[in-house]
Amino acid sequence: TNPADRVQQTISWGDQLRWNRKKHNLNFGFDVRHVQNNVIGGTNVVGSFTFSGLFTQNPNAGTGTTGSTSTPSGSSFADFLLGAPQQSKIQAGLNKIHLRELVSSIYGFDDWRLLPNLTLNTGLRYEYFGPYTEIDNQLVNLDHSADFSTVAPVLPNAAGPYSGRFPRSLVNPDHTLLSPRLGLAYRPKFVKNTVLRAGYGISYNTTQFGSFANSLSYQVPFAVTQTNVASTTGSNDPGCGTFTRPGTNSGGKTFTLTSAFNCTAAAITNNFAVNRDYRLGRVQAINAGVQHTFGLGVLLNVDYNGSFGGNLDILRAPGRTASGLVTNSQAYTYEDSVAESRFNALAINLRKRMSKGVAMQATYTYGHSIDNASSIGGSGGNTIVQNDQRLDLEFGNSSFDVRHRLNGNFVLELPFGPNRAFLHSGGFASKALDGWNLSGDYTFATGSYATPQYQNTAAQLATGGNYTLRPDRVFSQPIAGAGRLQSWFNPAAFTAPAANTFGNASRNSIRLPGTVSVDASLSRSFAFGDLKNLEARATANNVFNTVQYSSVDTVLNSSTFGQVTGVANARKFSFQARYRF
Repeated sequence: TNPADRVQQTISWGDQLRWNRKKHNLNFGFDVRHVQNNVIGGTNVVGSFTFSGLFTQNPNAGTGTTGSTSTPSGSSFADFLLGAPQQSKIQAGLNKIHLRELVSSIYGFDDWRLLPNLTLNTGLRYEYFGPYTEIDNQLVNLDHSADFSTVAPVLPNAAGPYSGRFPRSLVNPDHTLLSPRLGLAYRPKFVKNTVLRAGYGISYNTTQFGSFANSLSYQVPFAVTQTNVASTTGSNDPGCGTFTRPGTNSGGKTFTLTSAFNCTAAAITNNFAVNRDYRLGRVQAINAGVQHTFGLGVLLNVDYNGSFGGNLDILRAPGRTASGLVTNSQAYTYEDSVAESRFNALAINLRKRMSKGVAMQATYTYGHSIDNASSIGGSGGNTIVQNDQRLDLEFGNSSFDVRHRLNGNFVLELPFGPNRAFLHSGGFASKALDGWNLSGDYTFATGSYATPQYQNTAAQLATGGNYTLRPDRVFSQPIAGAGRLQSWFNPAAFTAPAANTFGNASRNSIRLPGTVSVDASLSRSFAFGDLKNLEARATANNVFNTVQYSSVDTVLNSSTFGQVTGVANARKFSFQARYRF
């Protein structure tokens, strides 16, 4: 039902030059690649329907399409039984797409020993990742007015009515991918067994142009793209019309399973566009730390780690307000590079090398990350912003933000048997317990964060359904709840916003359950001559059988809002024996 044939081929040419001197280790190189990416098949070739419960709700409850987001009185399954969808979508194109890209880079780095106890690592890299083109120019973008109130399709090498001529790739190249590297290692003479380290570097998300090309390829006129919505204003609506129960005569259009496509009044049905001046995401990484070695092979590291992202990918739905669309097209997703992120963390690592049968390490991390898009590539994890006119209101905890984390591992040789602390005098018990190793790992962490939101409400589906809709925050109520199955957080902390307005609740304001995980293994190897041995191992995952909540319902229009909806795996034992000869 969704055929796809993807063939990728990369032809590359490069070289590297190395020059060693007494205090320098210089390296230079370059790389040139020609990338082919051939694809067959769209993403939704058979179409899809969405049912919201709009047509089976209490008539006295209102339509629920212009801001009413409370739990509906209708049933989405009942709408399905009646054949009454509120929205239909399709993106169908079975033609083959031949995408091409040119990639090149040049770099140089040096390990410079300034002093016997001071080493400086420097480097500089420049990369060019050309936006993909299609050999038959089968790509389509949308040119838009300054306020996104009107849009127009534009083809490669053609001029748009608002932004002028577009390049063949429909996205302007990014010539700013300059990546410096700087590292320092210093061993002070006045403090023994201590090393200071620091580093700085810039990295880029160089894969995003390929994602754009796939989305820009299957668009009208080279594919069928539609997002059709049932009318809520009556049967004489000039668009797709409304649902009409069998046996009745509405005198106008109907919106049912058999008539939910090819019914739109919108002139433009493209469902994706990208900023022609898109810049590839940039992350600046900074780290600094001190390492000290104690006796008995104990090593301590105290480090600061920071990363600061700019030009990060964000998914927008412009031309839409809380009450409907204000554009001459159907709803579409607009990909842009205006998001930011900030992450700071302190990490303390204590490690003991193997000695006297014991090795272990533990790392405690305190960190905090905020952003307005929690993915370098938006299609990989970002949801579409709520209010396209207020991107600043999207700032909140990152979806991967974990404030406290303690993790580590251990290896323990059991102290039983010959030449050990206990049972070293021989006998059956000494031989039976000799050579056993106990090892494992553990993680204790606070939870990450999730966003309170609505899903598939009549209000969302009436405007295309491709955006996030959040509730209002009730500031007199705490978000934290009892932490139990039926009330993980406090549902009373959120309420439906007023009609035709966006909610003011923050992104990722609900803390999810944390992590308590301990795994362990017990193993021994039995030797049978020089070349034969038997290794036996017993492993227990979640060795203490701790109940670990894994998911919480944060959807307000769900009957289980605020409740735990999933748990992680219970304790599991596995046994393994391996004979080598």
